[in-house]
Amino acid sequence: MFDWLEDLFVQQWLQTLGWAAGVALAVQIAGVVGGGPGTKSAASAVGLALGFMAGLFTVLDQLPALPPDERWQWCGWLTVAALLLLMFEERHGSAAMVRFVAQLGLVIALLWWVVRPSSRAADWSPLTAQIAYLGGGLGLLLMTIVGEARATTQPAWRSLLPCVVTGAATVAIFASGISDKLARSTAGLTAALLTSLLLALAHRSAPPARTAQSVATLCFAALLGYAWAASAVSDTAALLLVLSWASQLFPWRPAATGYTIATVGVVPVAASLLAWWLRSPAAET
Repeated sequence: MFDWLEDLFVQQWLQTLGWAAGVALAVQIAGVVGGGPGTKSAASAVGLALGFMAGLFTVLDQLPALPPDERWQWCGWLTVAALLLLMFEERHGSAAMVRFVAQLGLVIALLWWVVRPSSRAADWSPLTAQIAYLGGGLGLLLMTIVGEARATTQPAWRSLLPCVVTGAATVAIFASGISDKLARSTAGLTAALLTSLLLALAHRSAPPARTAQSVATLCFAALLGYAWAASAVSDTAALLLVLSWASQLFPWRPAATGYTIATVGVVPVAASLLAWWLRSPAAET
């Protein structure tokens, strides 16, 4: 009945999903049990980052080297850097400008190490490169800033649900031919996000975490940015996945049921399905 469990491919995927979800769950439960609101908030960010790294470890059978063997593996170290920098600022910083500088530095690092050395970038004219870097960097920076602002004004599940939907669609797109390693790594992030979503639904009183929102966004942007820069996913599909993820930024209106259903469910699902349909032809071979 369960002969499919003997397949090495299935075992590898279950290992990645299990470790990512298990580490995220353990960290966040420890935060819920052992501390106040600040600890719970920090635990959600730590759980996401460590859950992703645990999944990445199962994919590579080790932590990524420094510098990593493949540039997409920078995603793991960027996730850790985002966690440490943003959490330190959240606990000890006093000026919004300090956090802005930290976020700007992380976005620049993502563009420099993940997107810039790509085959697609090598074919760009200087003007096209400037537009791509400035436009993409500004968009990602605004997404992290606005995402943090939204996270403090709406239930945590409201921000996490579109991320889980988008993550699942991205796993399917990557697994269709781009890279099994990249797909499994994205699956680890999605498993950690799903764990956070389930805990957010169970503990509605737990405060949302700004850092967790930005850590997840930077991690997802690095994975998708690599696939796009390597011409492994079409421009339209990448844009639709970004739109699906960014639906968390729409204003939260508790009294408007239809609007809430549309922004939480319909928008990310529709955009993700369309992205799957318009995925790069290279992913179909």
